[in-house]
Amino acid sequence: MEMFFDEARTYYDSILQLDVTELEGLDDLHHPTGVIQEAEHLLAKLYGSDQSFFLVNGTTVGNLAMVMAACRAGDEIFVQRNCHKSVYHAIELAGATPIMVEAEVDPHLHVPTHVTDETVKKAISKHP
Repeated sequence: MEMFFDEARTYYDSILQLDVTELEGLDDLHHPTGVIQEAEHLLAKLYGSDQSFFLVNGTTVGNLAMVMAACRAGDEIFVQRNCHKSVYHAIELAGATPIMVEAEVDPHLHVPTHVTDETVKKAISKHP
């Protein structure tokens, strides 16, 4: 996917190749104290959470961290059947067992969308 039109690419291409987050004065993802910290605070405020942390490597790392933090060997975890493969990978690494939950299907697009409260309640009653 092209991010910039040709004129902008010519202008910005050389600087966009730099990893500037680790340069002094531009903040540090591993110990934010400046603009990254401010952005994390703003995100936490937006979602009404105590804290927010940015991650690297995309949602795969977030999924791995989430499942690995919440599950131990032998645990069971409810999983939307059509979830990303990184969730299954994390469950395998944690030694947990997935309990599949079916998503609703959009009647017009014919794609899975969300899991209803009722579906979750049924799953909990079958797997207390």
